Amino acid sequence: MLAPTEYIKRHNKVASYIHWTMCKKFGVSVVDRYYAHEPASVVRTNEVVIMWDVPSIEDRKVVASKPDLVIHNKKERTCLLNDAAVPDDRNI
Repeated sequence: MLAPTEYIKRHNKVASYIHWTMCKKFGVSVVDRYYAHEPASVVRTNEVVIMWDVPSIEDRKVVASKPDLVIHNKKERTCLLNDAAVPDDRNI
């Protein structure tokens, strides 16, 4: 019952913070406070492309093909796939 609402909100806030941090690292203009950050689907600069919650393209069917963040660093020729997990550990 909580999964589609509260858990998703908490997960998206954590992923949004990572997006905000990566934007700041690569010199993208963002708001001062991370909790007010609304991630854009795609952020492009000369050095990097940061994609938020965009489906990836595979050569075979993959059930979960939408990582939270994809950071394509053009300068270093690297691609970082980031998928955050925010478990609820109060009931353990």
